[in-house]
Amino acid sequence: MSRIKAAFFFYYRGTHVQKSFEGMLHSVLLRILEQEPRLASVLLPEFARLKHEEREKWIWTLAALMKAYDDILTQTKLSVEIYLFLDALDEYDGPTKAIVDFVRTSVLKASSGRTRLKACFSSREWLAFEDSFSALPGFKIHEYTGSDILQYTLARLSRNPGISQRLAAGTHQEASDVRQMEEHIVNSANGVFVWVKAVSDEIVSGFSDNKSTSELLTLLKSLPTDLDSFYKDAIKRLPLELRMEAFSMFEVMARSNTILSATRVREAVSCAQLSDPEDCAMAIRRCQELPSSDLPTRWAQDRGAGLVEFKHPYENAPAIITFMHQSVLDFVLRPGFRGLVLDHAFALPLENGYSILSKWMLSIGAQDQKIFDHHEAGEDLLAVAEATTGKSLKSFLDSLNNDTLTTELKLWGCPIADISNPKIYFAVIQGLNIFIQEAIQEHGVVIPDKDNFSLLHCLVRMSNPFLGSGVAFPVSRSLARMEIIPILFRHGARVGAVWQGKTPFQILVSKFPYTIFTGSGGQKGSDSIPMYDYENVLALHLLSAGQDPNVSISIERNNRRRQYRSTEWVTCKPLHVVPLGLAETPIAFGAKVNVFDSKGRTPLDLA
Repeated sequence: MSRIKAAFFFYYRGTHVQKSFEGMLHSVLLRILEQEPRLASVLLPEFARLKHEEREKWIWTLAALMKAYDDILTQTKLSVEIYLFLDALDEYDGPTKAIVDFVRTSVLKASSGRTRLKACFSSREWLAFEDSFSALPGFKIHEYTGSDILQYTLARLSRNPGISQRLAAGTHQEASDVRQMEEHIVNSANGVFVWVKAVSDEIVSGFSDNKSTSELLTLLKSLPTDLDSFYKDAIKRLPLELRMEAFSMFEVMARSNTILSATRVREAVSCAQLSDPEDCAMAIRRCQELPSSDLPTRWAQDRGAGLVEFKHPYENAPAIITFMHQSVLDFVLRPGFRGLVLDHAFALPLENGYSILSKWMLSIGAQDQKIFDHHEAGEDLLAVAEATTGKSLKSFLDSLNNDTLTTELKLWGCPIADISNPKIYFAVIQGLNIFIQEAIQEHGVVIPDKDNFSLLHCLVRMSNPFLGSGVAFPVSRSLARMEIIPILFRHGARVGAVWQGKTPFQILVSKFPYTIFTGSGGQKGSDSIPMYDYENVLALHLLSAGQDPNVSISIERNNRRRQYRSTEWVTCKPLHVVPLGLAETPIAFGAKVNVFDSKGRTPLDLA
């Protein structure tokens, strides 16, 4: 019997792969197949059914990863035992229930074939995990870390080369003070390593500043022993003149979708209280031109209150800045954090991490005449910035040169030559509801939409999954993003606008290939009908505004029955091509179910 060990550590401050379900499955499957390559035969049938060109374009989706994992758990070819180790379940970037269900079902599914699985996992003491697994064997790891904490503390203090040299040249009292510090840390730690690291950093920093051992011992004894109080105390000891930048730095780190270098964080913070792209670009340049002695890491350290740390991801790479522990991020995200940091300055008009990141990225685009290309923004960054601050980005975007936004619009398939106001199109794509409402008020309560390529054409183009790759500001298709659609319709968006011979509705339905649900070699319907929420909302509003559900469309049909592929054009109705998940909407507005296309087929013939 093969025995396989597979492990994964959820790291919330890491990349998407390091904290997601997909990343965990990627890693676990790789470890399993590395140790037992014969299990690859379990997955081969999934690939064998694919055509050659489909294999070349294969992408491991979450559904594909889950199926591969399930196939291994339920396989009947080989006797295998899998020992699954999952660390820090609380740092999984998703619903707690999902990871709880995964652990449970993994063990249950493995009992149905020749695979046996045992799981060992760790987490902070969250109720969701305690309620689900309290009946299972377990232990509190912090009750078994005393000797490790002692060794760590000795290494940081009395065995630290710099400190030991000072003690060797110092008095007996200084050595005694350091021993008392070590004893105090070990006795007060309660097994919490993050507290030990934080207070050790404080003491080592004090030695670097040539503070006396008696001062440091007094400081150590004054530090709270529970993390929450310790973090509050650390923030309160920040100099007042650094508080505003400290708050901005913590916000940027907490809201960024990726881990940033200390240099990038400093650039972003320099934009926090500015309202003009040129001023922001100038502030960014000043950061970039600072002498090497004014290191970004030192700048961040002065404002980090001992709650941040720095790492070099690879040799000669700029230092990245992260929170020293997940509990620090939780602390920063609490509602009272702004008031704690800013105190008397709390009443000042403030930005948050989303808006600071937005201004920084847009300003770099203005500075270089191209969209910022080395930071992956989170989905809907600009829309979230508006929604969470209640402040429009309109004045900021209005100050930008149009060239800054045209690269983004091109990637979304917008014909720049047919657009007279790139900013309004950019705002529609990004879902900037407050921006759009301000623009509507400026134009007499009517949306400024006069181009042949209308704003509705722009919205329906966004439903094309092949567009938007490589954009600096990616957007989601969430329900919140769709709030902009009724705003446009209420204020004069043109349902009948024609661009390249097609209305928005015709473009929307033309994206579905004629071959998908036909008997001409295309795919049949799957077991589950996919949802088309975005398309449904658009179709519903277009049809409600008077769009004819029986409008004719010309569609390219791929003929796969012949020896060589050929292409022909078919004239049909929307109901011939829309998928099942979308068909109900046009039918509700009078789409004819028995209408013929130019090949003499009804929609039912193609189902």
